[in-house]
Amino acid sequence: VEGDSNENAGYSAFGRLYAIGYIRGLQQAVYAQ
Repeated sequence: VEGDSNENAGYSAFGRLYAIGYIRGLQQAVYAQ
């Protein structure tokens, strides 16, 4: 992510928010059917 601190790969605030949103989107797509 642009401007993101990547000292701990995959554990930055931006990365975590993105992953949570992505997973929730997948869950809605799967369970909504």
